[in-house]
Amino acid sequence: MSQTGSDLQALALALGEPCPRLDPAADPANPAPMTRALQRIRLAFGDSGALAASPRSARALLAFRSGDRLRFIDLKYLCHAVDRPNPWDGRRLLQDAQLLQRLLQQVDAWQGEPRRFRQCYRGLLQAYSGAAAGPGRTLLGDYLRRHRQYVAASQPPLEWTRELARHPALADGKD
Repeated sequence: MSQTGSDLQALALALGEPCPRLDPAADPANPAPMTRALQRIRLAFGDSGALAASPRSARALLAFRSGDRLRFIDLKYLCHAVDRPNPWDGRRLLQDAQLLQRLLQQVDAWQGEPRRFRQCYRGLLQAYSGAAAGPGRTLLGDYLRRHRQYVAASQPPLEWTRELARHPALADGKD
């Protein structure tokens, strides 16, 4: 991914902001605040491949294939891994139209929370961009096209949602 001037300027501004103060009453043995900060860093600077390759995405896929309804964080990881071969038999969720449809229904349930919905959408979009042609890719492409405008117009706007608004073909596989 190339860095544009605006990306570098945004990073410089973010790095120039003062560090948030820790709550003096916070339990130093509680890793939750640092875990949340690390997640924000990974989302801001990490790549989709890291999320897709994580053990968490493999566990989420196993739970999903077992019929469990996923928590949001697991659903997000699974969206990034939709075209990744699973570790135990090499199948891809994208190759199973029935499972893919069930996954997309779970993602739809988050439309009431635009920030979370677009995190899943972003994972699906990145998986779609590298996926091979086939019925699953077609189903996913249709889903992405149907929801593109919703994500592109979501607030607050992010750089990638602005790009999606400027270049609708990103969700069409024609880029």
